[in-house]
This record gives sequence, structure tokens and C-alpha cells, in this order.
Amino acid sequence: MNNLKNIKIAFIDIDGTLANDNNEITEYTKNTIRNAVSKGIYMIICSGRTNHYTVERSKMASASNIVISDNGALIYDYNNDNKIWESSISKEKIEKIIDFVEKNEIICSLNSTYERYRTKNSHNEYTKGAVVMNDVDDIKGNITQIVFDSDDYLKLCKAKEFIETFDDLEINNISPNLINKIKDSKKYWFDTANKGNGKGNAIKRLLEFLNLEKKNAICFGDHINDFSMFESVGTKVAMGNGMQDLKEKADYITLTNNENGVAHFIEKYML
Repeated sequence: MNNLKNIKIAFIDIDGTLANDNNEITEYTKNTIRNAVSKGIYMIICSGRTNHYTVERSKMASASNIVISDNGALIYDYNNDNKIWESSISKEKIEKIIDFVEKNEIICSLNSTYERYRTKNSHNEYTKGAVVMNDVDDIKGNITQIVFDSDDYLKLCKAKEFIETFDDLEINNISPNLINKIKDSKKYWFDTANKGNGKGNAIKRLLEFLNLEKKNAICFGDHINDFSMFESVGTKVAMGNGMQDLKEKADYITLTNNENGVAHFIEKYML
């Protein structure tokens, strides 16, 4: 554990990792992260969620002012409104995707740095609050990630097959019930972005930007989109509630997200 005293940067997932099952970040976790930041350790929230949501959670957790959002498609310094890295999906592809989802009545939302958009037929709990767009010209800024969401297994399979026809797009996060072909579930989803993104590549880019090395980095994760994080840091920590395959690749397994697993590990081994 002595090598953990040399950690200079931590990358922390949100859902199932930083937050508990009630979507709360506890005071204990906030205080621990605040303590780590005060000692000069970067605490970077690294999520598949939208930039707006990730920034909100970073501020709530008292983490550092740089976030990785949209599964690595965006690295953003919110104190200075600076996009350190951005990989935007082309207007041509967005138009094709919008046309496809509207014809097939599939729920779809599109993430940009400052806003989340939805197509006209995308009415559900996830897209609540998103800006309705009539066409691609209504979008302000660049789209970095597109999320597909449905309670219809066959519709999401059709959307997945459609995205796989694009050579330069990839699915970088997907619900387990869609992977496992569970056809009687209540909700299915997957995220897509340009190829070559992912949390892992974003971590490599940020380490280079901050002039830090892989050996100085640690990450905490629980789900399928955290595998790439594990490849880009020197120390890998899986949550007690995480996927078994992820645990097998971890250097350490901490407590669950409902037991403040991230804060427990940081306080015990890094501070």
C-alpha cells in the first residue's frame, strides 16, 4: 500500500461508485474528497453522464474543477470554461440518426457541453428537461454523445444495429440487460460517440495535459464503461458492488457504494 502515498490524481465514476443507490453523495465522502484536494491530489469525476450533470456532481462532491464526461468525449475545466478535449459527432451523422429514431419511434437524447437535446418523440423520464429540437440546426454547440433509451427490447436492438453500420461511431456504454438479451426488462439503453474516445483515452489525454504519469493515477469504477479506465491508470480499484469481470482486473476491491467505498479507500490508504 505504500505506493498509494504517491498518487497525485484519482478518477472516480459517479453511478454505483461515488453516489449510493439513492443517488446521494454522503457528507463523509464529500469531506474525504475535500481533504484529498487540499493535500494537492486531483479528484476527477469521470462519467458517462452529460457534462452538465457531471459538473454538478463534481461541485457537490467538492472535487477538482476538471471533469471527464460523455464517456470520455469531453474533458472540461468548469472554473475556466475551457474544453481541454472535445470529440464532436458530425452534423451529417446526427441528421441520419435523428431521421432513423423519428421513423422508428425510438427515444434519443443528444449531449453537448452546456445542454441536452431530445428529438420530438423522445418523451420519458430520462429526457425530461432536455431541449426539444425540430432539426439539427436547433442545436447550439457540438454534440459529443448520443443516448438511446427504450422499454422495447427489439427497438433498442434495431437502434444498436443501425449505429454499428457507422465505421467511425462506437457504443461505449450499454445496459447489462441488453448485453444479456433479457427481453422482459423494463428499460434498455446504450450510449454512442466517436470511436477512440472512452474514459481510458480521456484519462491518457488529461494525464499528458497535467504532465502526470500513469503510475501517479488511480481510478474507481463499477461498470462496463470503466474497463478502459483500468487500462490507463497505475492503480485500479473496483467497487464491492461492481461487475465481477471488473473486480477480477482490479488491484484492490473496496467497500460498496452504499458503504462509502471510495471515501473509505482514499482515507485509509491514500491520506
